[in-house]
Amino acid sequence: MIILAVLAFASLFLTAQAKASPYGPPCEAEDYNACYAAKILRFKSDFGVLSPERPFDLFSQACERNDADGCFGLGTMLRRDFSNDNSDASLPENVEAVTPLDRDAGLRAYEKACELNSAMGCATYGVELLEDAGGDFEAATPIIQSSFLSVLKRSCLLGWSTSCETYLDQVRLVNTDGEWPSSFASLYDDEFDVAMQLCGPDDRMACHQAAVAKLMKAFEPEGTDAEGYQGARLLVETCENGYAESCELCTRLEDTCDPETWPEN
Repeated sequence: MIILAVLAFASLFLTAQAKASPYGPPCEAEDYNACYAAKILRFKSDFGVLSPERPFDLFSQACERNDADGCFGLGTMLRRDFSNDNSDASLPENVEAVTPLDRDAGLRAYEKACELNSAMGCATYGVELLEDAGGDFEAATPIIQSSFLSVLKRSCLLGWSTSCETYLDQVRLVNTDGEWPSSFASLYDDEFDVAMQLCGPDDRMACHQAAVAKLMKAFEPEGTDAEGYQGARLLVETCENGYAESCELCTRLEDTCDPETWPEN
């Protein structure tokens, strides 16, 4: 199942178009609310929609212009009734609910947000996809399970830590029949092997994924310092080849990505 999930994840990434947004990259988890509020102000200024009762217009037009956060807001409006509770941080205050809701269109908007590299969009798309299938991961079809895991992993690699935790929990469940193993080294080895088959100039995401898997393996009981350095070298190389997420992860890992801390061989 983990190989299926990785391949589905790679397929999702490869089929997503590189679409530019005039409003900048998707907001990140660390400063999501402030970033989103600033984007809404830019939407209002650009589209001339000043009334807070009409955020649907803002998000629709922003999503059409390939802004990931606009698509996320559109999905939220189309799938959730805020007539009695409009406290969601992703929407302006005093939101007027969309009537009638269109859950299918909302799901497509979340999917587009994910394709546009929104970590929050991927996480929400996965959760909503599973919810529409009954909400029970173990009872879901293999296709739904694979899709759920693939977008959750993408959300994780884009920086949404909650998605990382949920993804690993579900992968462990699938691969161990619910029994908690003493080590996940073999899972990380599987991920590394498959990702390296995909890693190359046309798929830097797979290179990033392989680096993360090797770094995670190094923390397992069977892991070695050599594997940690291997992951760090691959992460730095992927960053140098222009993959932004690898660069961002290196800034968080600090010394791990500093070649001066690596052994000579």
